[in-house]
Amino acid sequence: MSIYGEVDGNVTESGKGSVRVYRHGSVDGNVSERSKGDVRVDRGGEVDGNVTERHAGRVIVRGSVDGNVDEHGSGHVYLHSTAEVDGNVTERKAGNVYRYRKADIDGSVRETGKGRLVRR
Repeated sequence: MSIYGEVDGNVTESGKGSVRVYRHGSVDGNVSERSKGDVRVDRGGEVDGNVTERHAGRVIVRGSVDGNVDEHGSGHVYLHSTAEVDGNVTERKAGNVYRYRKADIDGSVRETGKGRLVRR
């Protein structure tokens, strides 16, 4: 699912696809991926809500998230240098959290499973 414009409401992908919020795209609601796909928030993209991935996909943040970021499966979380997250970031199982320099996170960053917190 590709988001180029504005979405007022929650976005949920439960099939084979991924969710991607492109530059100038915005979601005023939660974004959830319930299968193997990724959740991407590109630089210039915005999510005003929580971002959740529940399976083997990745969460890649280059834009802004005003809410929590949770990865519940074996996928990884990538917080790139242009990321702005006003909330907590949690990876709960086997994946890693990659936090790049200059990523602006206003909340805690935790790995509660078997993965690692990796600073780059």
